[in-house]
Amino acid sequence: MYFDGAANHSRYEIGVLLISPHGDHIPRSVRLAFSDQHPATNNIIEYEACILGLETTLELGIRQIEVFGDSNLVLRQIQGHWNTRDVKLRPYHAYLELLVGRFDDLSYTHLPRAQNQFADVLVTLASMIDIPVDTIVRLLLIESRSIPAYYCMIDEAEFDNGLPWYHDIYQFLRLGAYPEVVMAKNKRALRQLTAQFVICGETLYRQSTDGMLLLCLDCTSANQVMREIHAGICRPHMGGHMLAHKIMKTDYFWLTMETNYCQFVQRCPKCQIHGNLIHVSSLELHTLTSPWPFSAWAIDIIGKISLKSSSGHEFILVAINYFTKWVEAALYARLTSSGVASFIISHIICRNGVPHELIFDGAIHFKANVNTLLQRYSIQHHRSSAYKPQTNGAVEVPNKNIKRILWRMVETSRDWSEKLPFALWAYRTSFRTSIGATPYSLVYGMEVVLLVEIEMGSLRVALEQQIPEADWAQARLD
Repeated sequence: MYFDGAANHSRYEIGVLLISPHGDHIPRSVRLAFSDQHPATNNIIEYEACILGLETTLELGIRQIEVFGDSNLVLRQIQGHWNTRDVKLRPYHAYLELLVGRFDDLSYTHLPRAQNQFADVLVTLASMIDIPVDTIVRLLLIESRSIPAYYCMIDEAEFDNGLPWYHDIYQFLRLGAYPEVVMAKNKRALRQLTAQFVICGETLYRQSTDGMLLLCLDCTSANQVMREIHAGICRPHMGGHMLAHKIMKTDYFWLTMETNYCQFVQRCPKCQIHGNLIHVSSLELHTLTSPWPFSAWAIDIIGKISLKSSSGHEFILVAINYFTKWVEAALYARLTSSGVASFIISHIICRNGVPHELIFDGAIHFKANVNTLLQRYSIQHHRSSAYKPQTNGAVEVPNKNIKRILWRMVETSRDWSEKLPFALWAYRTSFRTSIGATPYSLVYGMEVVLLVEIEMGSLRVALEQQIPEADWAQARLD
């Protein structure tokens, strides 16, 4: 049973909702007309609501009930936790105790007002309408309909014909044919819409603003792509808008992309558990210049991680390039200056060339061998404060993101070291707002080929399957 009440300067209303074990809802909405002779307070109205609910329950022959309400005072007093000191409430409390004695099993649960919405709506209903005394109002019936009222006139096969959303576009481009039932203004809209689409072979593509051709997917294929890119082999579990950017970079398209992405992310359990909690507004971004690719790197450490991995690792050494946001990382069971120096040589110098400068704090593992290495290769060192790591924010952000991706990837608490390569892959191939692209595309000049592209056959994969050059050139010109 849910109960609620409301009192204002002119009206007093109460609402009660009974829910059976089978899910049947029995609502009652009552306006109290005795307020002129008996002035009421909010607490009195809450007592009236609780009593009405218990009386209704007893009339139905129910002797076991769980009571939910947002009035902490009524629930505390009826359970004996608080004394009833207000003289006006004592008669209500005494009568309520008589009703409680007629039940075999009765429990009470306090709810926040936001979770007691149905009873609150019943209270509002009683306050908004005036019903004459002689008028009989039947039970209120509330339904939810998912189809229009005229559905009985539509043939079931026509109403759900199983055709993809782009069927009319495809037919117009291929045959120049309009749908059977269409008005003149809709024909014009269809012609304008099809200007953004092109047929290559037998497949429909949409041309993006940068000239890329995006493969049009039906509902089933779209769900498969979202599952694979969001939680597949590299499963970054990114947000809805970031997921939209990544899928478009993977050369896929359908009309309700961003809406579907946001709904898909909201249904992901790991995204709800490990989602970002944003407490501050976004800061203004500042432009950086780079004298040559990979000229400046920031280095930091994740750890000591309290739970060792199955291979005994406790530290993750992370380096990020300032310009491309490309991230390198390595695992360590014990971190020393020789290990950091070896990391700089193998992951930065030998892969991306000698940098102009490195930024890290003055911790002990960044001294000795590291200083010798910097002097040998004439690399400048800029120091960030170890006591305020936020000063090296360029590497703190990927640290946070990599940890969050690992949290969403791990299946057992000790297999996080095995997931690090996939977390790096997810980070490198995800759209970064600060650079307007993915780190992978800036480094290699193209987007990464994902597993879903092999399975679903994106345009660039189809091109590798030897589509005739004439067909491809004609499609681009059209």
